[in-house]
Amino acid sequence: MKYIMSHRKGVSSILGVLIFIGILFSAVMPMFLMMRQSDVYYEQAKLEVNRLDEEKLLEDIKVYVSPDESETEYDLTLVNKGEVPVTVVRVWENENLRNENEIITAQDTCTIESIPFSHTPDENEVFEIRVTTERGNSFLNENGMLTYGAEGWIVDKFYINIHAGGLFLRVKVYNCTTDEVFFDKWDTIGVGYQVEVPFAGENYKYDVLIEEKFLWMTDTIYDSENGDPKVWIDWPDTTFADVYPGT
Repeated sequence: MKYIMSHRKGVSSILGVLIFIGILFSAVMPMFLMMRQSDVYYEQAKLEVNRLDEEKLLEDIKVYVSPDESETEYDLTLVNKGEVPVTVVRVWENENLRNENEIITAQDTCTIESIPFSHTPDENEVFEIRVTTERGNSFLNENGMLTYGAEGWIVDKFYINIHAGGLFLRVKVYNCTTDEVFFDKWDTIGVGYQVEVPFAGENYKYDVLIEEKFLWMTDTIYDSENGDPKVWIDWPDTTFADVYPGT
């Protein structure tokens, strides 16, 4: 009888231990799995943050502002010099913001046209234009501060970016009316030039002369009479010029 009771107690003890272990595992294992899952989510979030930080550092856009003749609006040219696409989400005029959703792919250019100023500019009023990207970067316009004078917007100079496309070219920039030469060089390695041309008045043109051996062409790169600051050069296909107002 004592043996039977002792045997039953031993079985009960084993069953109790097994039940305790079962309860322990049923309580601990979900917690352990949840902690493991949290670690996975944390690592994924950390990788995503690192990726966004890297992409943020890779953002590189140039912003150019061109006030129009109406004096109440301006065009915004965005040049993506970086290797990642950029989404512009806000345009700031001093402390006044305008929401945008403009995507510029890598090494591409886009223009946001006819952006209204928040108010009619007053004489000697100064404007700072900048943009904010979706990744949190802020880029100031390359023109610097825009000043509204008694006779309209004050523009000091223009930048002409000439991309030679690997050709052996002569680049000449001059005033068509006065024949004043601003720039005259040979591009022997095909990288092109950035030419700074002073603003000379209302009615003027600048030409770029491109030569390759006995081939040559000229093209007007800016005509203020038409008010169009863009340029198209049709020959050769790998050669083009961009004109942006700048400081």
